[in-house]
Amino acid sequence: GEGREGKAALSATNHLRKASMEAAIGLIEQAKGASGEQRDALLERLLTLVRGVIEAPEMLEELLPIVLELQEDECWRSFIAHFVEGCCLRRPSLLLSAIETLRSLARDTDVAVLKALIQCASSLYRTVLMFACSEDSEVADAELSDLWKEWRALCNAIMAMVSHPESVVRSCALKFVETSALLLTTSDDYDSQDLDALDQAGNEWTLQSIPAVHSVLDVSDLRQQGEACVSLLARVAKGEGEAGVQTMLVALNSLGRVSRKRTHLLSQIEPHLGEALTMSRPGIPSQHIQYLHMTLKSIFLGLLKLPSCSAYAAVLGEHLHSLGADVVAEAARRQMEKARAMSTRTRGVKRSGHPGVLEREREAGKRQRGMPQSALGSMQPNLPLSRPVEEWQPSVLAELIVTAMANYPPALPPHLIDVADTPLHMWPPRLAFPSLNKDARARDVPDEGDGAEVWEKGGAASASADNMRSKAL
Repeated sequence: GEGREGKAALSATNHLRKASMEAAIGLIEQAKGASGEQRDALLERLLTLVRGVIEAPEMLEELLPIVLELQEDECWRSFIAHFVEGCCLRRPSLLLSAIETLRSLARDTDVAVLKALIQCASSLYRTVLMFACSEDSEVADAELSDLWKEWRALCNAIMAMVSHPESVVRSCALKFVETSALLLTTSDDYDSQDLDALDQAGNEWTLQSIPAVHSVLDVSDLRQQGEACVSLLARVAKGEGEAGVQTMLVALNSLGRVSRKRTHLLSQIEPHLGEALTMSRPGIPSQHIQYLHMTLKSIFLGLLKLPSCSAYAAVLGEHLHSLGADVVAEAARRQMEKARAMSTRTRGVKRSGHPGVLEREREAGKRQRGMPQSALGSMQPNLPLSRPVEEWQPSVLAELIVTAMANYPPALPPHLIDVADTPLHMWPPRLAFPSLNKDARARDVPDEGDGAEVWEKGGAASASADNMRSKAL
């Protein structure tokens, strides 16, 4: 029965693969004879078909060479970039046969082709790294090395487009630089927000997923490339290289997103942002300078709200003061302090403490659960609630405190204070030197009468003091 079901499933898959392949070939043939909007609609249907291939991804291996042969026709070149993106996301091994086509598209002069190519490269960057680190890949090291060299050459060609004459290409290239910076600058030290994000992301691939020893990839080299991307964004944001105002705004926004998502780079990014705020721009109209200042104000406010940027609160507040945004800066700082306090409490709840601390906390919880709930409630009728607390009798306060101390732990938790390191001069005399006090009282011990009863009470208090100090230590 299982054999027949397996054959039926295989037959259905082959049928679906054949039908999908015939539909794709039919769309390609129709698009060859069409033009304008009709051809665009057919190509969009073909992309939808490729992106929806789930049951038979092997079909893409047969279909990709057919499409790559059409790159000589200029009207197909932008579509080829999108088609390669869809195929390689579903079948990363197809990068080996498509990388040469992507390199040739990078030498094109058409704006639509370059825009499609940059979007394709931005989408595939993580896929390339994952494919290079995949243990299931059967690609030889030599082929993998050639693929990585070609990919790095493609990335360098795209990064050089930040100075392209067309503003659309420059903006797309800056978005690619931003994507590269975010991908290649992951920090080793995660704060609470990063840990929560990783928990939500599950097994998402990061730079730390690269093995320590790899035949092609070098983590330190990739980090340097990521820092170079950040430096490139900073140079464009400051107007170097005769960048226009629109390009500078795009670079500033990208730099702001990188600084918010990679706060460990803020020590490198903040000086560039401050320089972009204070540098003189004689050739730029005042209205454009106002746009730049509004963008910087939004970036500084976004950073000031992050608890992980609390060390830079004074610097960010100074920048906002120079922009005349003192009120919103104070509101953002308070929001940051509130979020920081909440994250601290969350870490306190989630922290994995020392086993001894956890055991004492469990014992305290057991004592608290075992304590009668009416311990304090039974005293309520005797409390003078109508009078201020300052006018209560000392005996009532003492009884109330002693009753409430049943919920206290037997000792101070070591993660709060180390009592053993507390100097003796900071202890009360009766706790710091209980034996001396006992000896002093011993010299004045009465032989009989009421004084003996008083001494017995004093001796009990001294013993209690010894027990309190030894228990605390």
